[in-house]
Amino acid sequence: MRSPLDFLEELQQKPEVTRRAFAVASVVVIMAVIVSLWFATFSISDSGNSVAIAAGSAEDQPSPFTLFWNYAKDAISQAKDKISEAKTEVSKLQDNLATSTDSAATSTDIEQ
Repeated sequence: MRSPLDFLEELQQKPEVTRRAFAVASVVVIMAVIVSLWFATFSISDSGNSVAIAAGSAEDQPSPFTLFWNYAKDAISQAKDKISEAKTEVSKLQDNLATSTDSAATSTDIEQ
């Protein structure tokens, strides 16, 4: 098994483009983990639950990861709903445009 220092020495020998790409990817991954944890703890509501946690009934409380997972599922579900609404609106607009184009073509044929 390679040591982390061997990996870093190999990375130092690579071209600058590869090193920059590795640095950017590392920053994105680490930032995503930190932001995920922050959102998970940020979304925990404090509606009288601090007393229950202090009393020792923490088993009733969902974990921060469960809260984050539920939040992510809800956000994805809402995004899907908005996309389907947008698709419906676009199809309605296309139908209205086709109808108005057909009626304009029909009125042009009648005038000739």
